[in-house]
Amino acid sequence: MRVHRSTWRFASPRIAIIDDRITGFPHGRYLASRLLSVIPTLFVVSVVVFGLQQMLPGDAATALAGDEMNPQVIAQIRSAYHLDQPIIVQYGLWLGNLLHGDLGQSLRNHVAVRN
Repeated sequence: MRVHRSTWRFASPRIAIIDDRITGFPHGRYLASRLLSVIPTLFVVSVVVFGLQQMLPGDAATALAGDEMNPQVIAQIRSAYHLDQPIIVQYGLWLGNLLHGDLGQSLRNHVAVRN
């Protein structure tokens, strides 16, 4: 196997050969590090997006209840959308649904957002 000396200036030839075998191409270590750096970036972006949603003014359950300000209806809406759960649980549910491709339902049209 050919060791790419320009790419692996500071690594021993043996490590470069092992990296080539594991990753299949000489720039595998660089690509792997770049892909691994995406994970914390996406986590921070998800926390910021969720946080911005939580900072919106007003109460979501009251807005969904509309003209009907019945406390039982509002409590039912809170339970259905997990708004009665702690914020960490809400984030976990939101992130889990997001990772599974479930973006929820449109509150206006009552159809899946993905459609």
